[in-house]
Amino acid sequence: MIKAIIFDFNRTLYDPTSFSLFPGVDLFLKDLHKTHKLYLISYGGETRKRLISSLGITGYFNAVKVVQNKSKKLFLQIIGSSGFNAGEFVVIGDQINKEITIGKETGAITILFRPGNNNKVDVADFVVSTHGEIKNILRVK
Repeated sequence: MIKAIIFDFNRTLYDPTSFSLFPGVDLFLKDLHKTHKLYLISYGGETRKRLISSLGITGYFNAVKVVQNKSKKLFLQIIGSSGFNAGEFVVIGDQINKEITIGKETGAITILFRPGNNNKVDVADFVVSTHGEIKNILRVK
């Protein structure tokens, strides 16, 4: 049973082409927050921290980490601090060579988010093009 989710920010929750959250993300996070522990990991510095804060979504997350480098160590620290095991985690991101690979290395279930393109990719457990598909995988109403 999935109990916790690690999200990537840019191009997973946030659409940099429109400078806003993807449509419906606020409600999506609100619903998931009721049933799962949520964690956010993003590349960046102070500008990225301010952007995330300005979007009003930080309250949905148990932790928000803005880092210079995403690493297996960081993901394992989050998993270890959660009280759950890696098999109870889902890692959701748009980068195969970062979030998805690291998620697989930790033993988490992985979901590759590719808006407008859900072609099969063997590396991820699931490939989705909408946040609604993620809710279906997690069986969240």
